[in-house]
Amino acid sequence: MTISSQLPIVMAGGVAANQELRCQLREALPIDIEYAPIQLCTDNAAMIATLGYFRSQIDEPTDPYDL
Repeated sequence: MTISSQLPIVMAGGVAANQELRCQLREALPIDIEYAPIQLCTDNAAMIATLGYFRSQIDEPTDPYDL
């Protein structure tokens, strides 16, 4: 695989908050990586779980095998 220095790389989300990952990528890749501000690199699992809870309170139960 060839990595072109012409292509921008953007890291965001919960994984991008990992400082060790940022360090390892900086050392391993010969390209500039743009990171979202750390306060925007959060894991949204708690938000998704909360949404699921509230939806379960108003929606009819469904068969989990009926996707």
